[in-house]
Parts: sequence; C-alpha cells; structure tokens
Amino acid sequence: MNDNVLSIENLFPSCGARKYGNGRIDTDLFNGKTNDELNFDSDILLQKIINKRKKIRELHVKYFNICCKKIESADSVGMTDIIFKLPKMIEEINDFDFKDCIEYISKNLKRQKLDTYIINKRTLFVSWKYIELNKYGNKDDSSSDSS
Repeated sequence: MNDNVLSIENLFPSCGARKYGNGRIDTDLFNGKTNDELNFDSDILLQKIINKRKKIRELHVKYFNICCKKIESADSVGMTDIIFKLPKMIEEINDFDFKDCIEYISKNLKRQKLDTYIINKRTLFVSWKYIELNKYGNKDDSSSDSS
C-alpha cells in the first residue's frame, strides 16, 4: 500500500474499515452504527422533569417564607411596607423563572390580605398598612340604621 495516497485505511488504520470488492468502504463503523441494543429510556427524562418541577416548587415556597420573615421583622419595628427582592441568580436551577416566583409570592400574600405590587421580575412591593380594611372591608352596619 502506498503511504502517499489519501485513503480511509491511511487516515484510520485502527478502525479496520472493510473494503468491498467494488472499492466501496463500509462506513457503518465511522457513523457509530453497531449492533448494540438501544440504551435510551424516556422514564429517565420524565423523572428529571418531575424533579425539576419539585425543586422549583420548593424554591417558590422557600422565597415566600423568606419574604414572610422579612415582613414579620419589619412589622416588629413598626414598619408597614417592604420591598422584597429575589437574588440575582438561583444556583439550583440555571433557567429559574423569577417572574413566576414573584407572582407566586404575590398571590399568596394577597390571599393573606396584604397589598402587593410587582415592580419587576425580581422585585415585589408589599404593604400591610390596610390589612384590616382588606380583611374586614367596609361592612355596612345596617343593623344600627333602623329607619
């Protein structure tokens, strides 16, 4: 064999490319085609998706609890408003959706009759100044008006 000729055998001598009688080369070895069975299992992908959803839910609850602690701390010194900010980066999940988290926190605080305003995808204004009015509202005391 001439070493100056460019050929598959010269480029990849260890691959053992088979040459057919008509000069055609068997490229299955180069394309990764083998007779091995498929080792792919979609259940692994599904489990990763489920685990990611659980982790996101845990993070939403974690940051909601952090916000509640900040509210309690501010309330203990007589404040009625806070601005809560999520960290710039959440290491546990690289594509963490900050907006979903802020909306989760806002929705749960509103259920507790606090006023919230989403400033941006990472920042939430929270006020409990009018919590009594929000909770009990303007109840019309019609029982005192007997006319």
